[in-house]
Amino acid sequence: MKIKATNIMLYFLVLTFISCAVCNRVYVHPFNLYAYGQYNCNISTKGTETSLIKKAFIPLPIEHETSSEKLKMYAKTFQEHHYPEKKNQETKNRLRVLVKLLNFLGLRIYGNWRDRRSSGSENIFFSPVAIFESLVTLFLGANNQTAIDIQELLGLTKGPNCTFISGVISDLQDIRNLVLENGSGFHLSTISWIFSNHGISLSEQFVNDTEELWGTGYVRAVNFTKPEQARDLINAFIDATSAGKVKKILKDVSSSTTLLLANFAQFQGKWGRILQSQKAGHQDFWINPIRKVPVSMLSQSGKFQYKRDEEGKFSLVKLPLGGNIAMLVIKPSGGSDLENIESNFFTEYSVWMQNMTSRHMNIYLPKISIDASYNLKEILINMNLAKILGEHAEFRRISDTKLNIGKVSISKTLELEEKQEETDVENFQQSNSSDILEIKLNKPFLLVAFEETTEAVLFLSRIVNPNNST
Repeated sequence: MKIKATNIMLYFLVLTFISCAVCNRVYVHPFNLYAYGQYNCNISTKGTETSLIKKAFIPLPIEHETSSEKLKMYAKTFQEHHYPEKKNQETKNRLRVLVKLLNFLGLRIYGNWRDRRSSGSENIFFSPVAIFESLVTLFLGANNQTAIDIQELLGLTKGPNCTFISGVISDLQDIRNLVLENGSGFHLSTISWIFSNHGISLSEQFVNDTEELWGTGYVRAVNFTKPEQARDLINAFIDATSAGKVKKILKDVSSSTTLLLANFAQFQGKWGRILQSQKAGHQDFWINPIRKVPVSMLSQSGKFQYKRDEEGKFSLVKLPLGGNIAMLVIKPSGGSDLENIESNFFTEYSVWMQNMTSRHMNIYLPKISIDASYNLKEILINMNLAKILGEHAEFRRISDTKLNIGKVSISKTLELEEKQEETDVENFQQSNSSDILEIKLNKPFLLVAFEETTEAVLFLSRIVNPNNST
C-alpha cells in the first residue's frame, strides 16, 4: 500500500515538474526528496586534504600503441558484456526510484536538444541511460561545488553535504542485468575512454569506478598541445577498440585540453517474437507531403498491444524485442504534427502506456541503422549549466592537477534488423481477417525502447528518414 501511494505521488510530481521544465527551462528536480534516503553519502565534499586521491598513476602514451598490428589486437578483444545475475523484487523496486530520475533527466535533455536542432527534418537518436551514466562518470571525479551541481542535476540527494552516492553504479549495472536477462534478443554494449595530457597522473579509484560503470574501459595519455595529431591518434584508437563501430568521433580538439572523456553505447535489436520478421521489399517512405524515398521494410503479423488517443492524433503499438525489452512506436495520424506529439510525450509518457489493448495486426516498420554523437559539454551549455564543465569546475577526485575537460563525447548506434527464426503462425492464421489492423510506418514516427520491469527508457528516436544513418 505504501509503495502504491508513493508511485501515485511520484506520478503527479513528474507531470507537474516536467511541464515546468519544458516551459521555462528552470531545473527543479521533483524526486530529490524521495531519492534522498534511498542512497547513502559516504564521502564528504568539503575536505581540507592536500589531496583527495589515495593512489594515482600516469597512463601509457597512446603514441606507443598505434601500429596496425596492435590496433587489430584491440578489435579482436571487443565484445559485449553480459551480466546474467537476476535480481530480487526488492532490488527491482529500488531500481524504479533511480529509473524515475534517469527518465526525467533524459526526457528533459532530449527536449532541449530537439528544440535547438535546425529543423524538424532530421533524425534524432538519444539515450537517457548513456546521458545519465556520463554525468555519473563526471560526478565520480568531482568535488566541492561542482560535485553538488552534478548531484542536483542527477537528482540523487537533497543536501549540500553529500558528494558520493554509494550504490548508484551497482544499480545502473542492475538495470543492465534486466536488459540482458531472460534470453533477450536485445544486445547492449558499452565502452568508455579516458585521454589525459602527457605527464598528468590520474586517480586509480576514478578509473576503476568508470570501468565498472561502463563494463569496458581504456585509459591513455596523449599530447594535446598538438591538437590535430591528438585528434587523429584518438580517433584511430577509438575506432580500433570499438571494432570499427565508432569512426572519427572527434572533429577537432583544443590545445588547452588536459582531459577528454568519450563513451559508446550500441543497441542491437532483432524485431519479432510472434512471427518471423521478413523483408517486405522496398516501399515508399514519405519524409514530408511532397517528398518520398524508397526504404527497406520489415513486416510482422501477430497480436500486439495497441492504443489510439481519444482525439485521433496518434496511435501507439508496443512491440516485444524479447526478454524484458519492448519498443513503443508512436505514429501521428489525422494530419497531426510530429513535433507537437514529441512535446506531449514528455508529460504523458506513463499515461500513454496505460490501458493498451491487444489487437491482431499486420505491421510494417523500416529497417533502421542510426548512429549519433554529441558533446555533453555543449548540451550543458545549452541548458545554462556551463559551470559544471567550465573554467572553475573542480575535479580533484580525478587528478591533483587542475583539469580542463575539453569534451565529453557520447556516441551511440541503433540497429534494428529482421529476425531469422520461424515461429508458429497457426493461432494468427485462425483469426478473422476482418479483425486484423494494418499499421504501416511510412511517415515520420517516434520509436522508444524501454526495459519493462522498471520502465527505464533505453533510447528514444525521431525517425524522419530511415535511409539517413544520422
